[in-house]
Amino acid sequence: QVEYIWTQNFRMSEHVALASNIPNIVTDYTDMIGRVDAVLLARDDSRIHYQYAKPFIEAGLPVYIDKPLAISLEEAYRIYALEKFEGQVFSCSALSYAPELFLEENVGEVRYIEATIGKDWEKYSIHIIDPVLRLFNLSEIKDIKVCTGLNSRSAMLNWDDGIVTSFKTLGNCNVPIKIVIYGTNSTQEIIFKDTFNSFKNALYEFVHIVRKEKVNDSKTRTLKAVEIIEKCNGR
Repeated sequence: QVEYIWTQNFRMSEHVALASNIPNIVTDYTDMIGRVDAVLLARDDSRIHYQYAKPFIEAGLPVYIDKPLAISLEEAYRIYALEKFEGQVFSCSALSYAPELFLEENVGEVRYIEATIGKDWEKYSIHIIDPVLRLFNLSEIKDIKVCTGLNSRSAMLNWDDGIVTSFKTLGNCNVPIKIVIYGTNSTQEIIFKDTFNSFKNALYEFVHIVRKEKVNDSKTRTLKAVEIIEKCNGR
């Protein structure tokens, strides 16, 4: 059950609480400590994640931090360094839990992956990077080539295992969120449509982790995603 809410604006808190049947509003977010079993830090402005997550992590509460966790490895490690136990911090793109995200067996050996989304690189590239990393156990990055346009960014990565990935954010272009997988046998196209169940499944994953029914394995993938975001940012 979601029992408490805080936002930076009390009227917004009232609006969300009424719409979502949340019974309690706090005026200081740290007032939740001692009253809840876990916290959802549902803000995608990554530069304030450390500030808001710190008191909850230090209090020993499991925390779900919205994507991206950070846009630099230094900041990501700074957040993880606060953990009181392994797996306390959970972060992901909810699209990594989309019902349509699966790999057909008949694609053969994967050679090339192309993933595309609209909007900006810092906030939204995670939505295509994280699902690809969850689908494939990619090793180390050998080489990165970045091309930046007026409102777009394209990053092509060569991996040690021979796979090439291309991640593209296309600004205000009206494009579907899409991953195309090229294999030796066939090509598979995944278009994300079921955002509701994506977020629902991600929340279920966190609940299972809090209940100790699952192990939180998001850290390695999250750090790899942050590494890609950082290396391809601002070029």
